[in-house]
Amino acid sequence: MASKESYAIKVGERILVTGANSFVGSNVVDVLLSLGYIVRGTVRSEKPWLEELFESRYGAGKFELAIVPKLDDNEALAVALIGVSGVVHVASDMSFGTDPSKVIRPVVVATESILKASSEVSSVKRVVLTSSSAAATILEEGQGSRVVNQDTWNDAAIKAAWDENTPADNKGLMVYAASKTEGERAAFNWVKKNKPGFVFNSVVPDYTARLPASVAQNILSNASLLEGNETIMNLIVAQYFIDAKDLARLHAIALLDPSVQQERLLGLAVPYTWKELVDTLRELRPSSEKLVKNVPAAREGYVNLLPIKRSEELLRSFFGQSSWTNLRDSLNAGITSSLVKMTETEKIVGRDTTGTTAVSATSEDHHGYTKEITPRDIIISAAIVLTQLVQMIPYGSGINAGLEIGRRLGATPAESTWIVASYPLTQGAFVLIGGRLGAVYGHKNTVVVAGVLWVIFHLVSGFMKSVITLSLMRGLSGIGGALIVPNAIALLTITFPPGKMRNISVGFFGATAPIGATLGSLLSGLFVQLLPWKWLFFFLAILGAATFTLFALVVAGEAEPFDKGGSIDYVGSYFGVGGLVLFNFVWNQAPVVGWKEPYEYALLIIATLHLVAFAIWESKFTKNPILPLDIWSVPSFGIMILSSFSAFMSVGIVIWYISIWNLEVRHYTLLSNAAAFATLGVCGVAAAIISAKVIRYAPAEHIMAVGALASGVALILIATMPEQQVYWAQVFPALIFAAFGPDFLFTAAQIIASNTVKRHQQGVAGSLIGTLLSYGLSTGLGFAGTVEAYTNNQGNNVVQGYRNALYLGVGLAGISMVLAMLFIRIPKDQRDGWDEGEVDHVPSTTPNNV
Repeated sequence: MASKESYAIKVGERILVTGANSFVGSNVVDVLLSLGYIVRGTVRSEKPWLEELFESRYGAGKFELAIVPKLDDNEALAVALIGVSGVVHVASDMSFGTDPSKVIRPVVVATESILKASSEVSSVKRVVLTSSSAAATILEEGQGSRVVNQDTWNDAAIKAAWDENTPADNKGLMVYAASKTEGERAAFNWVKKNKPGFVFNSVVPDYTARLPASVAQNILSNASLLEGNETIMNLIVAQYFIDAKDLARLHAIALLDPSVQQERLLGLAVPYTWKELVDTLRELRPSSEKLVKNVPAAREGYVNLLPIKRSEELLRSFFGQSSWTNLRDSLNAGITSSLVKMTETEKIVGRDTTGTTAVSATSEDHHGYTKEITPRDIIISAAIVLTQLVQMIPYGSGINAGLEIGRRLGATPAESTWIVASYPLTQGAFVLIGGRLGAVYGHKNTVVVAGVLWVIFHLVSGFMKSVITLSLMRGLSGIGGALIVPNAIALLTITFPPGKMRNISVGFFGATAPIGATLGSLLSGLFVQLLPWKWLFFFLAILGAATFTLFALVVAGEAEPFDKGGSIDYVGSYFGVGGLVLFNFVWNQAPVVGWKEPYEYALLIIATLHLVAFAIWESKFTKNPILPLDIWSVPSFGIMILSSFSAFMSVGIVIWYISIWNLEVRHYTLLSNAAAFATLGVCGVAAAIISAKVIRYAPAEHIMAVGALASGVALILIATMPEQQVYWAQVFPALIFAAFGPDFLFTAAQIIASNTVKRHQQGVAGSLIGTLLSYGLSTGLGFAGTVEAYTNNQGNNVVQGYRNALYLGVGLAGISMVLAMLFIRIPKDQRDGWDEGEVDHVPSTTPNNV
């Protein structure tokens, strides 16, 4: 048995396994984990059950998932290969399609893509390809024997695959065999031609005998024999089988044994006949009444294949295993598996008594992953959502108490608006870079650091003596809030795949806007009206410390940052953040000083130039853009951004003017105003629940339009109400509509973004949507304040200025609704091609293959 010190790849390093959720792929992962390696498995879409399976066996941080929608997606492959020392390429086309043009060439392209991508990563030492005995030989009619060796290729299958006269019932098998032949041969030719820095080997297995966990599978499985289906016996002439664990170990040998170089390890382990297999099944499952009865007795009329003994010798020397696992033991291991059966559309996971992990699925597996929501899921989701809720509280506290705090500091109402605007200004602008920071340093790490900044600057705020210094501290704490937004939402969308739990979590995440505003109003009312205002900030610091400590303890985060060691685009960050800050400053300062000040125009020009420079730099020069260009190639993505930004500006306008109308026109106390906003918080929770449910059934663009409509209705109600009126007449219903606006808008926008971009871009998508929310809330106030200042008859008709500002909000909501209804179209997932190793719903045991 080989010592681990002799392995070609050091124990503890990272191995990439493509098609990790396939039967063979999951077994390869299991063996490599048992040897002490960290394994990253590629899948086409999220597979949380796979992570849970291996975490339960080997602990957290040992197995990672990488989303690679298609194996020729070079960008996704490059990300998946970061930090990898070895590659096992299992995934292939298992469709058994009859059109060779749609199967053979794509398999070759995908194989060469894996090799090319691996050659560009200096850390990759060895690459293994899962082939098939179908690539080495085809059964021939005749007598005698023939040796199968390194140079045996199935050219007959290639000819049959392209031959129009090949019988239809055999065409799929021939196309499959041809794809394996061409794929493996192309791999060896590519390595010979390009001379990469890694060692390449292939594994060539025959029939993988097993009893799958679910009998409700494709007819090409041993389970079908138990149901009386003879199709598999009529299609395949029995020759050799290999046990699943033996096959996984053979992959490990090809990857780790330094003596194996540029070899084909044949997995033609033990000869068998269909009669032997069925008799064994009858012995192991005597109660099976449907077991097939018409069984071919022997291999008659075919040339007998004789494999070389190299693989068995390696199994003995490397693992200390004396011989191949026999047919009975292999089938018995599957039958005695401990099966964990979930719901009809969920995974069925089996672990056999030999340590092999058998993974299969119902036919609905490829539609998505659903499972019972566990208490652990709820705790993790709550810990993440609470960070967003806490960082939204200062927004509401500023709206309710900003003017009063300013008065106590001796400032004018116009100057005091900076206490309100400073937090959302930086909160919106710095969100832009938050996603990139999370990708490089880890989303959890970024949230923790941001939380520390948030707590410190809120604590310091309580000691400030002027509006300027307090606004400065509010702005600095807003930076912490900005970094929390994209990374918290990224953690949600990374932790929970598309489905019920993600929708619920994102829905409540969106609800933190109205709920946070309500809590902020309530807390500011209590502390500022009843105590010195500094205690508001001291309390927020304490609340933040508790929340971020809980987050740090509960949320696991990623096993490793998606772009660990990557660089930050500081030039792009400067242009982007600088442009956003200056643009927002200009519009929020305009109501204070007016547009008569020359510096307003100068700063507006400078801000615009910064944003133009940002766009040019990101598209032409930087290697690591804050906003990768390909994120804009998603259908309707750009229009969705514009629609969302318009809508969030309208939300900020209606919340601000409800508050200022109550305080300045109707002379509510701070506590009375906070009580009025309780409607916003309560309805925000309801809206979150409804939006999370509706998003599963209605097109996202319709939900966005409804959110914009809700904000528009709220604005109209406030714009048309008389100066003095009972709360229940128009403010109460307006707050109900105002609660549904941001919830529906944020949930729809975030679901669109997170479900349409790649997994490693979740932070970027979160940054964009977070920027739209926070920056829109703040910038909308600047636009509305300018309209108010220029239409209130120089302060003699304050209410008319309010109304005109509100009508601006109506227009913004209308623009958002029209864009959503007419121009946003999010297509259904219609991806074609192989399921990147997701063969759980195709033949559980495929002919002459894995």
